[in-house]
Amino acid sequence: MPHRETRRSTGLTTALSRRVLSALSYPHPVASYAEVLNPRLRRRTSSGHVPATVVAVQRPTADSVTLAIRPLSRWRGFKPGQFIELVVDVDGVRRVRCFSPAQSVHVDDGLIELTIKANADGEVSRYLYDHAHQGMMLAVSPPQGAFHLPDHRPERIVLISGGSGITPVLAMLRTLVDEAHAGRISFVHYARRPSDVIAGEELLAIATAHANLDVLIVYTAADARDQGAGNGHCSAAQLAALVPDVAAAQTWLCGPTGLMEAVGSVFEQNGWSEQLHQERFGLAVKPVDVAASGDVQFARSERFVTNSGATLLEQAEAAGLRPQHGCRMGICSTCTCRKTAVIAAEDQRFYQHFGFDVESMRKAWEAHQRGEDLRGASTITQQTVKNLLLSPHRSLLRKGVEAWLTAVAEVVWTKQRTLTLYLNLAQFGDGLYGVEAASQHYFGKPAAKLSRSEAAWLAVLLPAPTRYRINPPTEYTRQQHAWILSQMAPTVGR
Repeated sequence: MPHRETRRSTGLTTALSRRVLSALSYPHPVASYAEVLNPRLRRRTSSGHVPATVVAVQRPTADSVTLAIRPLSRWRGFKPGQFIELVVDVDGVRRVRCFSPAQSVHVDDGLIELTIKANADGEVSRYLYDHAHQGMMLAVSPPQGAFHLPDHRPERIVLISGGSGITPVLAMLRTLVDEAHAGRISFVHYARRPSDVIAGEELLAIATAHANLDVLIVYTAADARDQGAGNGHCSAAQLAALVPDVAAAQTWLCGPTGLMEAVGSVFEQNGWSEQLHQERFGLAVKPVDVAASGDVQFARSERFVTNSGATLLEQAEAAGLRPQHGCRMGICSTCTCRKTAVIAAEDQRFYQHFGFDVESMRKAWEAHQRGEDLRGASTITQQTVKNLLLSPHRSLLRKGVEAWLTAVAEVVWTKQRTLTLYLNLAQFGDGLYGVEAASQHYFGKPAAKLSRSEAAWLAVLLPAPTRYRINPPTEYTRQQHAWILSQMAPTVGR
């Protein structure tokens, strides 16, 4: 009996403790505040990536690794050909790279299959080839990209790839095979030698089993050219010999720059460009602009450098800075310079203050003392905390909790994390939340492709997203747009 009473007393104490904690944490559960203190408790990272674990590793060729990855929370499926961002910790530094799932979209095992070619100069691909193992922790983004098969499959399809560009078109091929696509399919792949072909045996088996499908492997190395369906690098004559009816097909192309340019040139010269769908994983290197002039200011570090004409990333690294980046080629959109518009509009001392802009508070109070309306002086950190964790209703209690959480956020979150959260939560119109949704709504493009002017237009909306208009703009929003652009000018990058 005493034992039963002890258990009853313990249970009552636990229940009361939970009620007290729930009351103190209202209007959100205790877990929401725990997530702020420990990012590992989140189902998603602040940038929208889902934690994932590697469940299997294979190395199908001498320079590639295939990972089977299981997301640890809900991850929506992809369209064949799309890519994801993969977050990898390399020697303690967070790296982000883009890779395309290679499996059929009809494989429903909850896994993501990535086949990654280890490039000699590829920090992440080489690290994964050398160190990937079962149980390795990564993170993945939702699927992205317009390079994918349409929902209504064309009758005649040509898939062309080179090197590691095989993965998105391999996903397309596997999907079409699973769907028993009745139309004709030509799969053309360029590799140096037979040993370099990813899924080579599977491709041959698919071709043997399906009369409507041709697999054409072209080898570019001098000692292997006679072993393939064609000789050497792509040309107009070679493409015509491999796929005589290419003019009647919808073509998807992914590969290195040389292949992309060669195929693109053939299609352009023949007036077929609208039938060509492309995905690049490399860009031609642009020469340094020797005529560059002026200075570049990196706002967070307050460093000035003479503009060398190199990319902002290269100039930042030359100045001893380590900005977050991904592919180094302007493809993955990890670089953060596009966020300058929001900082210019909302919180110009964002990188200098500790969550509270005392100077703005002082000016707001002095203006109020002169009889002006009391204006807000909330920082991006304060607004992020309010949008993420608190009710929009104004009260002294809410402001007190907001102040406490802002101080916690400044300790726990990096400025980059705070800014990313803010952009993903901010309202840009009636029922329109997040910069990606706003970019698609107003400009019909991903946020990563916004121009400086377009980014400034979105920043105009932030103070009053349900009242301000930018399409078409009013005279007031035009003035605000011009002012934000002028404020962005001194803060070129980070």
